[in-house]
Formats: sequence, structure tokens, C-alpha cells
Amino acid sequence: MACRSEPLHQLRNRPLSWVAQACGYRRDPRDPNRWKRPGSILSITGTQFYDHRGGTGGGGAIDLVMHARGCGFRDAVAWLQQDFPGEHQPRPTVVTHTGSQLPHDTGGTTDHHTTPWSGFQRVDRKWPRVRHYLRTERRLDPELLDQCYQQHLLGADARGNAVFITRDAMGTAVGAEVHGTLPGCPFRGMSRGSRKARGGFWLARPETGSTLLVESAIDALSVCALREATPFQYIISTAGVTPTLPLWIRELVPPPSIWCGYDADGAGDQAARHLITSHPAIRRLRPRDAKDWNACLQARHHR
Repeated sequence: MACRSEPLHQLRNRPLSWVAQACGYRRDPRDPNRWKRPGSILSITGTQFYDHRGGTGGGGAIDLVMHARGCGFRDAVAWLQQDFPGEHQPRPTVVTHTGSQLPHDTGGTTDHHTTPWSGFQRVDRKWPRVRHYLRTERRLDPELLDQCYQQHLLGADARGNAVFITRDAMGTAVGAEVHGTLPGCPFRGMSRGSRKARGGFWLARPETGSTLLVESAIDALSVCALREATPFQYIISTAGVTPTLPLWIRELVPPPSIWCGYDADGAGDQAARHLITSHPAIRRLRPRDAKDWNACLQARHHR
């Protein structure tokens, strides 16, 4: 089915209950405002939603698609335009985190959570512009960017997005974080087939020390340029927040050595509390004087 062009405000105003159903959620019969699928519980009130398992939320249909499908802004818009033709009821998409079918599956399409990651095709001609964005707009260390690029941990895709390779505890590539670089289009998500439970973007420093969890690959690279990086050997992006520690991280480092460096906001604080409740040995390190580590880095350059 071809995608139709539709104003963004109309897409944002799509009923969140329709979006939730199309993304594999089922309404809780005991609470009409609560929607569930494996690994996620949503509360939906009007145009706002909150994921109790993930400790994050947002507003509007585009935000919910980005959250539920782990995709970027443009992919969310394209998906809404394709899967919500006219005013008809959307066809359901079954989403699982194990690859198994839910009992109510009727053979509908599945999203990238059940599709194996097929690898990443770097587009080298796009890299100079992506590098320029990361260096000038995000203030990341150009030498570190070049090292990651040479080690095939970072690159550019055909659309000029920054693509950060996610790896498991053995260093095997299992997916990618994707960050938009176009002005006015600040999105981030996961490439098709990526799963946060299998791996993340992480850096290993030569120093022996603890481990810091952050919410994005850009934050991970930002920490390396800040004095806060001194005590850390591993800096790991969990591509958003996670209330429990994925097995691959526990295989890489022991929980007692881990600090949670999630954003200094309500969602980051709540997710950190959930994570520490699940793993009491984890400690909290909150970004100071800014929302996240990249904002800390940019603030330092403006002083």
C-alpha cells in the first residue's frame, strides 16, 4: 500500500488506542486506560501515554509509534501514513519480544522486533556531513568520531542519519541506533531488526573502573569528553531507559560496578529507581546542570 502525504498535526492526532492496538497492545479488561503487550504496559489518557515498564512517555500518535516500534520520526510518520489509510480501523500488528506469536495473532504483519537484523550498509559519501553534524552541533570529539568510524562502530546511512552499531557482550554487531541529523528533525530510534535486549552501543576505555549506563550513543560519546568519564571503563547506551538490566550487560560487567547515568528529568529518575529496585547494587549518577550528558558537553563549550 502506498504512503499518502498527510499533515503532521493530523497524524499526531490519530487516536492512541488505535496506534496501541496496531503496535500489538491489548486493552486491559480491568482498566480501559491501560494497554499491555509483552515487556510494556501503557497508560493512555487523551493524547498522552506513559510506559510503566520503560519509565517513559510522550504525547501524540507519532511519539507513541516511535516508542512502541523503536523507530525514528520519519519512519513513524511513514508507518502512520501507510497503516492508517483514511478513517478506517488500522490493521493489527503483533509485536513480541520473543519472536513467538501471541494467542490472538491472526497472521497480520509484524514489525521490526520480530525481524532479524540484516546488517548495516555504510554510505561513505554521506559520512562527511554526518561527521560535521556530530562535531559542530553535538560538540563530539572529532578524533573519537574518527576512531569509531574506522572501527565500524559508527557511520552514515543513505538518508544521512548517524548510525551507531550496537554489540553484544562478545562485541558482535547485533543492531544499530539511528540518530537524525537534519535541522528540525531530531529523532532517534533503532534500525529494523535491532533489539535492545541483545546489545547496545558501548565503548571500552583503557582504564580499569566501573560502568556507566546512558540513554543514547551520543550521550556515551559525550561522557568520554567530560571529567565524569574518569572512573569508568565501560560506557553503555541502553537506547532509551530500561527498568531491568539486559542479560548481555550482565555478561559484560557485574551489576555492583554499574552506575545509572540516565537523564536528569522525571522519566530518567523514575527509570533509575526501577533499575535500582531490580538491581540494588547499581548506583545513580545524575547529569549535573543539564538534562543529559550531551547537553553537559555543549554547555561546557559555551562557557
